Amino acid sequence: SSDHEAFVLKFSGFHLTQAGDCATDEGVIIDDMTINLTAPATSRDSRLARAVKLPKKKLIRPSTTLCLPYAFTYAHWLYQAIPRLEILEKAGINIGELSVLMPAAAKDWMINIAETYGLKREQMIFASQHPWEGQLIVAGIPRIQPSPESIAYLRSGVENHLKTPTDVRLFITRPESYGRRILNESVVRETVEHYGFKSIDPSVLPFSEQVALFSRASAIVAVHGSALTNIIFCSPGAAVVELFPANHIG
Repeated sequence: SSDHEAFVLKFSGFHLTQAGDCATDEGVIIDDMTINLTAPATSRDSRLARAVKLPKKKLIRPSTTLCLPYAFTYAHWLYQAIPRLEILEKAGINIGELSVLMPAAAKDWMINIAETYGLKREQMIFASQHPWEGQLIVAGIPRIQPSPESIAYLRSGVENHLKTPTDVRLFITRPESYGRRILNESVVRETVEHYGFKSIDPSVLPFSEQVALFSRASAIVAVHGSALTNIIFCSPGAAVVELFPANHIG
């Protein structure tokens, strides 16, 4: 699909790692499955070499994968893992007939989002150190900058959670365990709350509530981070002020 700079491959082979690496029956690694997100070559090569030698588990039916590097980061899961389902659908694949490989120890929120976009819990199997062997139908990984088509797909899957825009103003806080925090956040929070902003931490909210909250917002102030993934659910005209550290400007 040129819309996504992505592709769909059907092959008999192995799903090797929870980073999404795959190989054909002949042992040929499909290098561009993870685009620019692969680990350093030496680390990745040794990991794959170990995986190929391990006992293999059989896939009972054709399978796809949502595994990718950084899958446990909200932005990568929503912008890169989930749109792979749309790529498969556009290629004429019936998602309901596939098993879906998920990252080992996938978080509840990851499973919840996958279910929101049509996957059933019984379809999900979880990657492990042992390769899965069988028929694979795998979509490439879209870039982290979502295409208009990906955004339309992500919004269409949550239409029942999108709300009428209001004058809700949001100041996004970050948990203390995260990086890129505002050193004087309490002062900034007090200042923006004076102008009617509500302070929230989206990481503690269910996915559906995050969608609803951002769709109602008229203005958002936040440090660069995964919480801003949700701006794709904003209504037209919403204002976003994104704060960057001086040494971290994308």
